Amino acid sequence: MLVRRWSVTTWNVHGAERPPIDRLAATIAAESPDIVAIQEIRSAQARSLAKALSMQSYWTLKHYPYTRLGCWYAEGLAILSPHELAPTGSSELTLGESRSSYLRRIVQWADIDRGDGARVRCYNAHLSSGEAVFERRAEAARLAHLIRTHRSN
Repeated sequence: MLVRRWSVTTWNVHGAERPPIDRLAATIAAESPDIVAIQEIRSAQARSLAKALSMQSYWTLKHYPYTRLGCWYAEGLAILSPHELAPTGSSELTLGESRSSYLRRIVQWADIDRGDGARVRCYNAHLSSGEAVFERRAEAARLAHLIRTHRSN
């Protein structure tokens, strides 16, 4: 029996820089992924991208870069898939960071059923970058703990 592998694409699209959705969609479509995990994307951008790709999407707020009054500027994470996608949750990886801080880090997860008997839980995280080595390690440890907790349930 031939087992089909999952194809995953992940991309930090820097949503605040207003990436062209049509070019993002064309690039992603060329890869034909089962799962797309995107970081730094605005809610409307995620919806437009999912529509252009004929995919389902699940978006989660990471932070409001200005204030809640400019909620359309809010950035987050998105999981997209052409398969059945069931959003299941999200969690903070940084403790005590305000929703208005770009330093706030989160993880989101969703269950994806490909329809051929294969089902997977996808985790999408945006860990601290650059010189924030200790913060990134702590976030990765929280993420690993969360995944272990999910496996034991």
